[in-house]
Amino acid sequence: MCVTTHLERHSHLYTWRRRARPCTGVRILPLHPHLSVGGAGVSTSITGSSVTYAVGGNGSKFGGTAGSAGTANRGNGGFGGGNGNSGGNGGSGIVIIRFSDTQADLTTIAAGLTYTKYTTGGYKYYKFTAGTGSVTV
Repeated sequence: MCVTTHLERHSHLYTWRRRARPCTGVRILPLHPHLSVGGAGVSTSITGSSVTYAVGGNGSKFGGTAGSAGTANRGNGGFGGGNGNSGGNGGSGIVIIRFSDTQADLTTIAAGLTYTKYTTGGYKYYKFTAGTGSVTV
């Protein structure tokens, strides 16, 4: 016997079901039209290690759950909610400024900005994760 997972429709609701069935080959089931996968985002190594930003949120979930929020400080999209529940909020964004460590530091950073500064590998990094304001180079 094979355990299969498939989508069943009951009235206007769709649910995932697992059943033991005879193994008769591969079955390809179409996805429900309200279930969609978000975009892949963009991978960058600006901080020295690869991080993926701006990943799109998946479409609505099945069942009675609310959508989950996107990843903080990555700008990822929130996941959709199922059965009339709210979708998740998108994740907060981030601004990263990188320049040679032989250059002078930023001269002015607005008091309302949340940031971290570090130097590594011949570069200075400023990572801004919250707030409103401007910086002067």
